[in-house]
Amino acid sequence: MGKGKLILICQSGGEFVTSDDGTLSYSGGEANAVNVNCETLFDDLKLKLAEMCNVEYKTIAMKYFLPGNRRNLITLKNAKDLKRMFDFHGNSVTVDIFVMGKEGFDCSALDIIANRATGVKPAETVNHVVLPITAPNSPPVNKKGLTTCKTILPADTTPPTTAGRKVAADASAEDHSRATSDSPPSSDQAADYDSDYVPRTIGAVPTPHSPANVDMTATPADTVKKRRRTASWKIGANGPTIVAVTDDPGPRKSRRKNARRQISVTVADETEQKQEILPKKDDIECPLPISKGIEDSKEYEEAYKELHLFPKKLLEANPGSFADFRKNDEKRFRSLFVSFSASISGFKNGCRPVLFLESTSLKSKYREILLTATALDGNDGFFPVAFAIVDEDDNDNWHWFLEQLKSAISSSQTLTLVSDREKNLKQTILEVFESAHYGYSIYHLMESFKKSLKGPYHGDGKGALPGNFLSAAHSVRLSGFKHYTQQIKQISPQAYDWVMQVEPEYWSSISFKGEHYNHITQNAGDSYETLMLKSCELPITHKIQALISTMNDTMNKCRTNVSKWSTKLTPLKEIQLQDESLKANGLKVLFSSDVLFEVRDDSSHVVNIVNWDCSCLGWKQTGLPCRHAIAVFNSTGRSAYDYCSKYFTVDSFRLTYTESINPIPEIKIDKAVERENAVEGEDADSTELVLPPLSTRPPSPERKERNETEGGAYKRTVTCTRCKEAGHNKASCRAPVQV
Repeated sequence: MGKGKLILICQSGGEFVTSDDGTLSYSGGEANAVNVNCETLFDDLKLKLAEMCNVEYKTIAMKYFLPGNRRNLITLKNAKDLKRMFDFHGNSVTVDIFVMGKEGFDCSALDIIANRATGVKPAETVNHVVLPITAPNSPPVNKKGLTTCKTILPADTTPPTTAGRKVAADASAEDHSRATSDSPPSSDQAADYDSDYVPRTIGAVPTPHSPANVDMTATPADTVKKRRRTASWKIGANGPTIVAVTDDPGPRKSRRKNARRQISVTVADETEQKQEILPKKDDIECPLPISKGIEDSKEYEEAYKELHLFPKKLLEANPGSFADFRKNDEKRFRSLFVSFSASISGFKNGCRPVLFLESTSLKSKYREILLTATALDGNDGFFPVAFAIVDEDDNDNWHWFLEQLKSAISSSQTLTLVSDREKNLKQTILEVFESAHYGYSIYHLMESFKKSLKGPYHGDGKGALPGNFLSAAHSVRLSGFKHYTQQIKQISPQAYDWVMQVEPEYWSSISFKGEHYNHITQNAGDSYETLMLKSCELPITHKIQALISTMNDTMNKCRTNVSKWSTKLTPLKEIQLQDESLKANGLKVLFSSDVLFEVRDDSSHVVNIVNWDCSCLGWKQTGLPCRHAIAVFNSTGRSAYDYCSKYFTVDSFRLTYTESINPIPEIKIDKAVERENAVEGEDADSTELVLPPLSTRPPSPERKERNETEGGAYKRTVTCTRCKEAGHNKASCRAPVQV
């Protein structure tokens, strides 16, 4: 199997069995094979597996094991998870995928996917080429999933030339219309789903590389020369056309002149057509300002004059919020802190006491930095709590941001704060939040771990190292942690040394004392970075408005979604609880008292229903009852929902997104009043001068020193690979050869 391709062994209908050493095995059910590659869409794969395994599309859950880890299952929830699976199993040929969900495939899911694919209306100014759909009597599909089609041109059709580019486009369109009229589309084949996920190629016109056009009498040199003159595709104003070069090369000078003349004609022709096709500037409706070069730079600087009024406007529109603004002695912008009352209330009422601290560049010439504090809602989604824009990413600004954050949330709970280890924020965080727990972000830790990997590798190879690292981080017992770190050591001693040097007490489950967080392997700052890339050319005030608008849209969307939920737990936690309930079937429960119970499967575990604790440590680790506790509940007539963490309930999720952010009025400063007040010397808010921060570009790297001779020429030092001495190479080395 080539790189970037995998064979998914899809198993369904069975159940997981836990062995004595804690590893999981799957027994029963049936298995199917599906080929995927890096271009496979997650929604397409999800639909295919639901149809293949006869599972309801809305409830399907797909899980897999990491290389070398048969204890923990990883869930595929989106396209990023699918990409990570390819990264983890890059050196593998097959991957076992376990499909679970409510039995019975819903055919309406096919309509949903079809409507999603065809719901985009094309622009009127683009000429679209509609590819013909394979007819029932079309040629068969080959082994690679490619449909082989042969198009026969009429006898009166002449091959296109460079002088007749428009004629070639018309001929191509005419051939296409003839092909579509002769071969009506088949609805059955249009809805057919190829398990190999390889795009079908449909032949339009024969090329000189096709077998019908190969000259068997030509020499290899003639074939290469002819290939260089092969017709090629060109995208023009009228859609894709063919630009062909004749086989007769002609005189060399004339060919160059013809090429130059053809290029000038083509550029002039396309310029005229673009003037007709492109919309005028006044016809474009865009909610964001259009880039204007120097004018944008002036607008960006003018926006800072309005920024000091932003906290006042924000507090007027959103009472109970927190906002603060700072500038330095030179009247240059220093920092702006914002935390809305909707975010504060949502964090206190429905979120776990965990905050992820991230920093993102605003992608502007002034190099401002966006600092964010993000929490987790009941469905393991990121919930924005506060943000700040600062002039530099340094300890002073982080300390100020954390002080403002502490004043805003004023929580009596013991918090867990998580950040990138390379930011060196541990001391700063613990100075502001004295009783808080501090942990390293697993996402950033994993990225640093991958960058530090260097060969040689042994055993399972480099691809198994990330999976073993995650398994070590999630291990709840010291024996499991040592097991996976030893596997890392067997593959790469250098990787093992790196893992042990990054202080496991700040990221591993066996040592960390704060709120459980290391199951979150996504970057909490991804959404902010994407937003800043999209709005990189906007003034600072527009960027803030775009950020607030995105936050409000996310809250409104979650508020709409929760109104449709009918379960007691959030969808993600409901699936996890149901998975544990399936594993609880068949476990033997022994009554020790009204509080303590002994549960036996492959080994014995003690469950304490008062302390919400099990000797397997899974209940206290995740906040959801483990299989042993659920077996006790089934035997005693109790409900497992009564023993789930309150943060995972739908009611808590609803409280998280109850409030919304009110829009902030646009800030406008009257230029005439500003000049008048400036002349009179009035010290009013509207005349307060705020300048952009200084653009601190990183120093240019120092040039490497070079060895110069007296004549000014540079001389490279030669080192012998045999004796390791300078001044000669291996060929001229006079040292004796050691046997």
